[in-house]
Amino acid sequence: MLTPDQLKALLISTARPLKRATAPEQGAGLLALEAARAARTPTTATQSWPTATGIGSLEAARGSAHITDADGVALTGEQDIFGQTGDGRMSSGRIWTGNAWSSAQWGGDQDPLVPLSEVASP
Repeated sequence: MLTPDQLKALLISTARPLKRATAPEQGAGLLALEAARAARTPTTATQSWPTATGIGSLEAARGSAHITDADGVALTGEQDIFGQTGDGRMSSGRIWTGNAWSSAQWGGDQDPLVPLSEVASP
């Protein structure tokens, strides 16, 4: 059984470079699943940073890469794609009380989420 850290190391180490990609677009490259399947399992794959809490800044999580809408307006700051102020505590489980998600629907006392297929695209 692979640990999440071993799987990540395996996929990164066997990825192929993307053609015509800039350094920020490149990342580790294109997944090469056959190569990953044939490769040996990494034995020293351990990430050393602390476990995420989910209460950090949305803008900090985006780093220098921002998505833009059809008019070229970048999504920045502490808001989501719907213009709602981000609150990591809501999704980190810190203030949830026994409610649950089911597929794309919220099973608690809030309105259901809009399925991704219904989100307007440019």
